[in-house]
Amino acid sequence: MKLKLFFLLAASLLTIANVHTARADVYAYNVVATFYEPETQPFNTVFTGSFTYDSTTNTVSNLTGTLNEAMIGPTLINLTYVVSGGTGINTSDGQGGQLVAVFFQNSPNTFNGGGSAPGTGNAIYYGWPSAPNPDTGPTAQQPGALGNAYALIDVPANPLAPLATAQLNQLAYADCTNLGMMGSTCMTGTDKSVYGMAGTMGAYPIAEVITLGSLSPTAYDACLFNWAESNYPALFAPAGATTETSGVYLYRYYSATKGYLGVSSANGLVYYQGPEGGAPQKEGTLYDWLPKASCPVPTPTDCLFNWAEANYPALFAPAGAATETSGIYTYRYYSATKYYLGVSSADNDVYYMGSNGVQQKAGPASSLLPLAGCQ
Repeated sequence: MKLKLFFLLAASLLTIANVHTARADVYAYNVVATFYEPETQPFNTVFTGSFTYDSTTNTVSNLTGTLNEAMIGPTLINLTYVVSGGTGINTSDGQGGQLVAVFFQNSPNTFNGGGSAPGTGNAIYYGWPSAPNPDTGPTAQQPGALGNAYALIDVPANPLAPLATAQLNQLAYADCTNLGMMGSTCMTGTDKSVYGMAGTMGAYPIAEVITLGSLSPTAYDACLFNWAESNYPALFAPAGATTETSGVYLYRYYSATKGYLGVSSANGLVYYQGPEGGAPQKEGTLYDWLPKASCPVPTPTDCLFNWAEANYPALFAPAGAATETSGIYTYRYYSATKYYLGVSSADNDVYYMGSNGVQQKAGPASSLLPLAGCQ
């Protein structure tokens, strides 16, 4: 049967009054939080981690990462526990976002007197003075390590949005493990305006960057389909229809409303056609629709890479390769075809290179992005 696609949303429906809550989708994100360390320059303390986020319930889960604390050089502390009773377990930041902490030990107890609230216990290790000082035990990289450590991050309602100053200032870290001790005092990083004291060596948060984690290119289409079903059931029912492919189209057929909703990988456009038939109508690019549907939005470069994978699988496979950077290039390497595809920040041109090692120019990004529906 010939694929029929239908008009996504009538203009009369695109009013704020008619927007309903979208069906929940959970996505993976990466996070890097940096704390300025005036006493150890040029080295800062950095937390590098990942988490998943449910935009409907505003819930962060699966937060893990490593703390590269400036005083101990390249040594990493693995933070893997989000524990009940700990500071910032999906706690509101007062700005619409969530504060979440991840710990070294499976316990929130970090500072003297118990608990982990930044600025408490005079930054003295938990159990002082009766418990052994953590600096007498193994390091955090060895079994039986004493002391605790944590990183406290902020996840805004839109995780990809930059933090407001009031959110950034709530970030914190603590290192009460072996190498982070200064006598009985732990290494910490806090903002004095929020917690009443700066870090024990003057450290305070200066940056947090959240980026979208590994995500299948088709997940963007699915997020839009789910949003349309939840907000416009009169057009897209039953919800949860099977996603299928036909040629360049990824689509869903809705048996109750006898319509099709689809996205073309050839041009990145969304199409609509209902039970009345007629020619499919173009309704803009997927790239433009994603933020309207509160879906994750790929960078223009990632959008272009996804388009190339869908349209030139003989060159760029497997699809969904990780995006990396090296010097002036943002690129993906395709292990099955041994091809590279990249964009140069020096001239904003798109390049590709096969197993012969010969780099070739595909054209300016300014021309290819509109062609791929990525602008």
